[in-house]
Amino acid sequence: GQAQGMKAAAYWHGELTRRNVQEDEADQMITLAGEVTANLEEANALCAEIHEASPTTLRIEMDVGMCVSFMKTTEPPHMVIQVWRRDGDRGRQFVAAWSLSTFERRLPSLRDAHRHVVQGLLRDAWVQRLGREEWWCGDGQDDPNSEPTSDAESDPDRPPRSAPTSSRLL
Repeated sequence: GQAQGMKAAAYWHGELTRRNVQEDEADQMITLAGEVTANLEEANALCAEIHEASPTTLRIEMDVGMCVSFMKTTEPPHMVIQVWRRDGDRGRQFVAAWSLSTFERRLPSLRDAHRHVVQGLLRDAWVQRLGREEWWCGDGQDDPNSEPTSDAESDPDRPPRSAPTSSRLL
């Protein structure tokens, strides 16, 4: 809970300082992470309830993270929402990193998906989309009534693609 959040804030403040981020900018990033947490907790609750209502959807968890450049070490870190797939014995598998603006744009769609799956309205369309990584990676449409945008979405027998193996290094 709160103690974990304080520990994470202290860690990231130190990490940002180590990366030569100015004190006031580091404070702003830590404050922003705290502000995002409420929506993140809501998103995680929605994902858990969607999966509980329809186990064929992916079991998704989200977290706040920092994206750093491998090549440009002077580039300041950027806050992202990490999208993880929980796979039983295999643990968490990285699926995507959303910018904060993407997260804010996708959250209303996630709320709609939750309402539709839990209430049974357009359930099959949402369940199909939320059961594939394409929606979580940003390749899918937010509207379940829209036309599929890829061969993977139009072929229900095609298994969802897995995250690239290099993502395990993140």
